[in-house]
Amino acid sequence: MSIIAIWGPPNSGKTSLAISLANGISAMGKSCLLISPEAYSELSGQLEIDITDEHSIGTALNTSSSIKYIATPVSDLLFVLAASCTASAFDAEIDGQKAGELIKQSNALYNYVIVDCPSYIGSAISAWGLNMARHIIMPTGCRNSGLAWYTALRSARMTLDNKTMHIENQAEPNYCYDELAKALSVIPSIKLPYIKDHSRKTFYGAAGKNGRKYTDAIDILAKSIIEEADKH
Repeated sequence: MSIIAIWGPPNSGKTSLAISLANGISAMGKSCLLISPEAYSELSGQLEIDITDEHSIGTALNTSSSIKYIATPVSDLLFVLAASCTASAFDAEIDGQKAGELIKQSNALYNYVIVDCPSYIGSAISAWGLNMARHIIMPTGCRNSGLAWYTALRSARMTLDNKTMHIENQAEPNYCYDELAKALSVIPSIKLPYIKDHSRKTFYGAAGKNGRKYTDAIDILAKSIIEEADKH
């Protein structure tokens, strides 16, 4: 059982990365739950799934039922827990204890739990996810937003450095990501190339040269996470 938190600057491709990694992990035969604490989640749209009120994160926070019966299946091994497609946003002031119980229960039920953390600080679910995570994957972002976020949240980031992996997730074409990494004083462990086709549910498995490079990089990342978890 292992928790992975994905956290980084706005518009850095966090959700796309979370979906791709979840697909990579499940493709290796491991069950994976993808959690989005956002009041209005992008997951339902990107994955083209209908998340009903009954199977939403709001219900999971306010019922004694097992998350196994609440999470929305994407495939045999991949599941999603996010806000309902139709309901108004669940209460942003989530009780910290309930958030902790949700993360702990998820970790007990699935081989891997990926928390798609919002860029801002203040989400109780994200806080628990970041605290309990074995791995924190942090995209470098792009343009001024990446540098501004890294600077503004320097103190918070430093407390998580020992379990943070920086990823160059090329969310925009024709941008000098190497220079940004230098400015941030980070060395990306993996570089994910820009994928032009945004109509796909996931960039994992995309066609073309960059699609193959992207999938290979995700496979390397997923394999390294699984191998490390197997040692413990």
